Amino acid sequence: MPGMPTPWPGSRLTRPTWLPPAPASEGYLSRVPKALILDAVRDGAGPSAAARIAGTKKEVMAADAAALLAGTGWLPAMLHVPVVTYPVDPGAAGDQAAAPVAMAAE
Repeated sequence: MPGMPTPWPGSRLTRPTWLPPAPASEGYLSRVPKALILDAVRDGAGPSAAARIAGTKKEVMAADAAALLAGTGWLPAMLHVPVVTYPVDPGAAGDQAAAPVAMAAE
């Protein structure tokens, strides 16, 4: 259906269909210091990948980082949603052991 949210690849987030997808190098990675770009690559692609791009200029580093992070589902820490576990009342489930239910924090 036009205008309805569609899932972003590699994540559970959705984006409106009218919002054009921006490459990460033109978005977040081009606007943060080199140290945060390297942290992102360490987190999403590993320390060896971060070491390979560590000596490059910022523009090149942001573009390389975007290529390394593409398809990994990596998101900046500020977009991570904390998960809170709420225990289920064991009496309500009868004799069956109820597992905790994971829900996103409000």
